[in-house]
Amino acid sequence: MNQRVMKIKKDLQEVVWGEPWYGESLMEKLNRFSEEKFFQKPFGKLHSAAEQLSHMTFWRKEVIMSIKNPGKVSHGMQSPENWPNNDLLREKGKEYLIKEFLHIQQELDISLDEIDDQFLDMAYRENTMEFIIRGIVQHDIYHIGQIGLIEANI
Repeated sequence: MNQRVMKIKKDLQEVVWGEPWYGESLMEKLNRFSEEKFFQKPFGKLHSAAEQLSHMTFWRKEVIMSIKNPGKVSHGMQSPENWPNNDLLREKGKEYLIKEFLHIQQELDISLDEIDDQFLDMAYRENTMEFIIRGIVQHDIYHIGQIGLIEANI
């Protein structure tokens, strides 16, 4: 039984569209944004909700790559996909960006189905695979908070 993997998967699903302890899921928050406000930057300089979501999508892709190729070095912080340009995101539109995120979330779910608890104990850089994979849950919660601050300030 892969209890730790299943727990991570459940936590990810809870954060994205469930009823997390801390409040609203990512999808609840995003669904309140109009197309225009989704790309608006608070104070004209902070990241938009679209940029936040694209950043979250990028890190899911990085985690998937780490699961499929544990020894491969990721693109990481230096990648232009980490924080894509808001104008380029606007060209894609809110609906596309949300669908892309949900598609990558589904790919992550499939990747998690393909590993076991023993995989989580594998070394990954100075940590373990579990640290990296579980980190995406913490990363999501942080950025959901950022999206809440954006909503309150646009």
